[in-house]
Amino acid sequence: MNRNRWLSLSFAALLPLLSGHITAHAADTAMVAGFTPWQRPPSPPRITVSPPLDTTRALHGITTPPPASLSFLDDQGGWYTPFSEPGMPAPYDLRNWHVPQPGSPISRQQKK
Repeated sequence: MNRNRWLSLSFAALLPLLSGHITAHAADTAMVAGFTPWQRPPSPPRITVSPPLDTTRALHGITTPPPASLSFLDDQGGWYTPFSEPGMPAPYDLRNWHVPQPGSPISRQQKK
């Protein structure tokens, strides 16, 4: 008998949560992610211009003219591409990202 009473009290305490009274109050406040994941906020940020890809950085270490297999970089736009980021250091550094360039602070430290 005591167990049934405990369950009925617990259900009575959870009933307002299950009926939607709490979410009705949440709609009056600012939009917080998680309360209404099926709705977009009233003024979401919109991407209007895609920043161009820095082709000099993306083609770092590639011989000129670049191979035709890299022609997808023309349409890359602002999307992430691993071609414009340094990869692993030597011996896997095929494009010499980690080799100090002449005049850089790292190359000056190595000369001392």
